[in-house]
Amino acid sequence: MGSGRVYVMHNEWLRNPNNGNTPYKIGITKGSASNRYSGFKLLMPGDFTPDFEYEFSDNYDKVEKALHNMLDKSRIKGEWFEINDSVLTGIRSTCELAGGKLITGTVGTTTVGTKPKEIPPVAITWTREMWIEKSKCTVETADSLKELVLGVGVFKNLDLRYKVGYIAIVSSDPSKRPTASGANVCFFLENRKDGENKSSLSFRVNTKQRGELIRLLEENSISYKTPNRGDKKVRISIDKQFIEKHKEVLIKITKFVKAWLR
Repeated sequence: MGSGRVYVMHNEWLRNPNNGNTPYKIGITKGSASNRYSGFKLLMPGDFTPDFEYEFSDNYDKVEKALHNMLDKSRIKGEWFEINDSVLTGIRSTCELAGGKLITGTVGTTTVGTKPKEIPPVAITWTREMWIEKSKCTVETADSLKELVLGVGVFKNLDLRYKVGYIAIVSSDPSKRPTASGANVCFFLENRKDGENKSSLSFRVNTKQRGELIRLLEENSISYKTPNRGDKKVRISIDKQFIEKHKEVLIKITKFVKAWLR
């Protein structure tokens, strides 16, 4: 659909007569949300105040659809939802993960009920074509790593899953540790935003094997980031040339990952 904006707005004069809460409208527009609803001031009291707007170069309609689906249980009617600050924060995180650029606005202060409703950012499904446009080098790196792993037989069946923030290399081996989606994620690849044509490769290993992994990386002069409290994955920078140069290292890493999935 080309470029456009996802916005969240409210009007303090609109209230749910049953509980007094202010509903929020989640919609899309080609221009400014403020301009789109300025005409309503002539028909009703109060202003339509944008809480925030995010601009997308493409697929903004898919982001809106994902948000609407995620918040369906909070829907009042159409594009109007009864949500609170926690949910607004989740919407902002979703827009940022989807590549949106904040145009204006801050999260409002209206709350719903006595218990905030927490929502996580949604993992909107992307296609391979969308990822090629976003980061062709990350797609090529994922292809090369998948080919290497399959070629040495560490895993027999691997697929690529395309999400907003990452490409996942997953195993369909039913004997391995399952995830909520029914797949077993071996590797995550994210595009780096520092101008380098490299990707960030992250993976998990057993605690007992972490020391052996670190020695392996240091012996081969490979920079890495170790897990922190909120993230249990090890991270390294990678591209097609790295895969070619460090085939044996990546094969050993893959064996560590396979052991973690058991």
